[in-house]
Amino acid sequence: MNKTFTTMALLALTASAVHSQSVGIGTLAPDASAVLELKSTTQGFLPPRMLASEKALIASPKPGLMVYQTDGTKGLYIYTGSAWAPIADAGVVLTGWSTTGNGGTTTANFIGTTDNQPLRFRVNNQSAGEINYDNLNVALGFKSLYANTFGFNNTSIGHTALQKNTTGTDNSVLGTAAMSANLAGSKNVGLGSSSLHSNTDGSGNTATGFEAMNRNLTGTNNTANGKEALYLNLSGHSNTALGTKALWSNKYQSNLVAIGDSALYNNGVGAPDPEV
Repeated sequence: MNKTFTTMALLALTASAVHSQSVGIGTLAPDASAVLELKSTTQGFLPPRMLASEKALIASPKPGLMVYQTDGTKGLYIYTGSAWAPIADAGVVLTGWSTTGNGGTTTANFIGTTDNQPLRFRVNNQSAGEINYDNLNVALGFKSLYANTFGFNNTSIGHTALQKNTTGTDNSVLGTAAMSANLAGSKNVGLGSSSLHSNTDGSGNTATGFEAMNRNLTGTNNTANGKEALYLNLSGHSNTALGTKALWSNKYQSNLVAIGDSALYNNGVGAPDPEV
């Protein structure tokens, strides 16, 4: 009689649990929001334990799947849908970098990637920098090198510096909007805000100073040192302008040398081009 009663009671409890879609272990009243509730004051929950190599062999893991890794970086891991992510290490310290600073770091700690993927930075969810090991580009600043596709060996520091560059290579730029419009120009140096700002395809230019060679489009092999030096140059090549606003008005003439403040400021006729 007692066995029959016990069996009937267990069946009743099982039916009730199935009907409510909640199962309780250690409790007869599992929370309705949980499919399973465990209750104990003397025991804990022990998830599956395995090596990292065993974890990696789990076929088609579902997002939310949890295991405890017993080697390497030990701790609970949860599958996010694309990768296994550690929840906490054995010391219950989050493995990610804290937004309020980190203590107890060692020379083995770093911020970066462990594979051949770019390290990217964002501010307000907008592109703010990238270090790319594959194409050797380094960019720092709002939308610096933002549109780059095949350009390589570029160093770009500054707000919108080299923003439109697509295939230009070996450019070194420092300053807000420096070489901002460049598309394919290569081997240029632009130091100063808006230096070589409008350059699209000009190559081999060195512009140092605020707005130096600001309007240059396709001019090549020019040297401009000073605020607004060679400012209006469009396609002139092989010019040397040293000094504030030196060769300021020159647009098309080539092979000119101007040294001094505003030297050849209004120049419109240059020396003949030996290549013509």
